[in-house]
Amino acid sequence: MLLLGVLAHGTLSTNASSPPTTTTTLASGTSSVTANGNLAVIVPRNARYGLIPHTRWIDSTTHHPLGSPDTFTVTFTLPSGFYGAQLSGLVFADNWAVVSLNGVQIAAQPAGDIPSNYGYSGVPSGPNSGPPTPFSASTGFVPGLNTLTFQVTDVGPPEGLDFSATVTYQTVPTAKDQCKDGGWQNLVDSSGNAFKNQGDCVSFVATGGKNLGAG
Repeated sequence: MLLLGVLAHGTLSTNASSPPTTTTTLASGTSSVTANGNLAVIVPRNARYGLIPHTRWIDSTTHHPLGSPDTFTVTFTLPSGFYGAQLSGLVFADNWAVVSLNGVQIAAQPAGDIPSNYGYSGVPSGPNSGPPTPFSASTGFVPGLNTLTFQVTDVGPPEGLDFSATVTYQTVPTAKDQCKDGGWQNLVDSSGNAFKNQGDCVSFVATGGKNLGAG
């Protein structure tokens, strides 16, 4: 079997306007990922395997018996007033992965030692030697901590995982103070509309969401 590689640390968030959206990026090698309860480790990528841009292959320091999946997890946090959360991502796994959001399966690669699951090209070809498996979700999010899980199974250890994911959402204010000092520019009402100014935002909160944003 041909081996892989990488670990994860920290999320990146950026804000945009019209409407304001927060983006959080998760990726093996750049986000803090655990494997079977311990911090995952970066491993060298087999040159014949695929590689998702800006990621690294990762593995677990401990492994379950053959045929039993190793569990990789990465978390992200959503505010209490999040709106319109969306998750999209790509995954390579040796041999195959089942992807879940907060315990609910959202994608699965076909079970078995299937080369397309890990982008095996047959010859050393560098990054992107095969198309990764996409996954996505538009429901199943919760305020606070959310968990993205990859259950990776291999016919012969060690398992390996390579992934990237993007979470986007907007934030609805629940207190007037959130609207102050320019905060209104990064908020939306309960329908996803931007606010025109601070007063517009404060009015939305004061009326319990009845006065929608006019931005």
